[in-house]
Amino acid sequence: MHPIAPNLRQGRATIRKVGERWRAEVRKRGVSASENFRTKAEATRWAAEREAEIEDGRVGKVPRRTLRQAFERYEETETSKKRGWRAEGIRIAKFKATIPFIDKPLADITSDEWSAWRDSLAAGSVDRKPLAPGSIARDFNVIRAMYRIALDEWGWLKVNVLTRVKSPAPPPGKERVMSPKEVKALCAALGYTDGAPTTQSQRVALGLLFALETGMRAGEIFGLRASNVDNKNRVAHLPLTKNGQARNVPLSRRAIEILELSAGGELAFGPSASSADALYRKYRPKELGDITFHASRHTAATRLGSSGKLTPFELCRMFGWTDMKMALRYFNATAADIAAKLD
Repeated sequence: MHPIAPNLRQGRATIRKVGERWRAEVRKRGVSASENFRTKAEATRWAAEREAEIEDGRVGKVPRRTLRQAFERYEETETSKKRGWRAEGIRIAKFKATIPFIDKPLADITSDEWSAWRDSLAAGSVDRKPLAPGSIARDFNVIRAMYRIALDEWGWLKVNVLTRVKSPAPPPGKERVMSPKEVKALCAALGYTDGAPTTQSQRVALGLLFALETGMRAGEIFGLRASNVDNKNRVAHLPLTKNGQARNVPLSRRAIEILELSAGGELAFGPSASSADALYRKYRPKELGDITFHASRHTAATRLGSSGKLTPFELCRMFGWTDMKMALRYFNATAADIAAKLD
């Protein structure tokens, strides 16, 4: 057992070593706060900042709400407004069932507790598999969003301890680009070679070809209504996209030809997004198991970006990206591809 070092008084603050960490405790004007740090310098700096905040009136009593209550309010007021409310609701239900300090007052939860929980997710347990870094990062995206609201709007917090908790590094972006041979093999597996489709799986193949022309997501393609396509101006209108905004997608002549071939009725391509996903997975050859439908978006971005037909800004507008960094993520030309253009 580690000894506890003698207290080091810093004005009204107490700095003491507990085990391998330094604990700062502040008591001033009826306000108490404490936190653990790796070094004495960090603890001293935090204590000074907290004392200054209390002195300036920026810190006072906050409602004694638990983490569970915070998640419940966030789900009711914020999650319910999102397009992906169902998935986020499932994630929050998991939090309420598994976070060991879920019934602890929100303002009393320390960064050490969040760090320990993060590490437990990565390590796994007897009855739970380890979570991948990307999954843990997505968990913390929701938790951080809730903390920001609790701090800025609800007044349930006076400090956000998550600023000292690192999320796992996200996995590298997928760089899978389909070759023409692979596209042909996928279409053949879905039963399509050319002409008008006669089966739902063939309509999925046409949707894949349309994706390669437009860079649209599977949900956007198989949710596209014929009434939202302007054939004359070659534009597909998407009233609601993944980021919650509408988008107009320019269509190539080949994309218009594919739409005319499909003629799926009210839905331009026939099957729903969930049915299309199931059919794609069912008929995809085993040797092409690493090619997701979403790889078509990477392929389209790489092809259009390499063609020189569109400026980077036009590519972002077409794909619905608000950050130029997304173009770099999806533009997956190899160094060899780029080298071939230098001569």
